[in-house]
Amino acid sequence: LPAHAAPLEMIYASGTMFPELSRKILISFHGLRPTGSRIAIFGTDEQYRIADFESYFVDGWQEDALGNHPKGAPVGLAQDDSGALFVVDDKNH
Repeated sequence: LPAHAAPLEMIYASGTMFPELSRKILISFHGLRPTGSRIAIFGTDEQYRIADFESYFVDGWQEDALGNHPKGAPVGLAQDDSGALFVVDDKNH
């Protein structure tokens, strides 16, 4: 996991909304540095254990047009039965 990023929530992706996330793990990273404020996608092995970092599902919350840093910080993740992803963010109101 990246330095200066606190992993606060981890879920196994499910549902049909994002079929490309099947068998993937999503982890929300919280933090003030650029390595935080992201939702990462990790692949899994045959036993559904974390295998490899793949990419970021959500990135770019580092700074807004006014220079506020960060402009978003994911804390929690949840999915409904369809696979819709819900993100709890503690920076936006």
